[in-house]
Amino acid sequence: MELRVPSGGSIFDVFGADALSSVSGVGTDAAIAAVTPAQLDDALGALERGAIEYVVLADDPTFVQVAGSGSGPYQLEYNPGQVEHQVRVPEGVGISDVHLVLHAYLAGNPAWAQSFTWQSAGLGDTPATGGGFLKKLFGKR
Repeated sequence: MELRVPSGGSIFDVFGADALSSVSGVGTDAAIAAVTPAQLDDALGALERGAIEYVVLADDPTFVQVAGSGSGPYQLEYNPGQVEHQVRVPEGVGISDVHLVLHAYLAGNPAWAQSFTWQSAGLGDTPATGGGFLKKLFGKR
């Protein structure tokens, strides 16, 4: 699984100079392949401090992404591999939920998605009410 954060000067705030040998570029993101839970914690700490704007945890073609800072709320989104099916938690989540979700996703535990009410992110033709695809994916509306 790959961790993506904004590239630029803030990457030093996240991982420090010693860890940068494992960082590569993906578009405008800095990426770490085979991310560890400790590296994820470092990125989430930087997100909470406001040193970076977002964190993406990708298992191509799927990914979970979160944006925000401080105590939140944080925008949490999941893309199952097709942009038209991207979903989000409309009310946002707190930083403790961000940690729980991303660590569960990293561990391959599918239960991370069942604690929230999801709706379409509005990027395609997924019904905004969360029917059909969302019910199948997350087991609830």
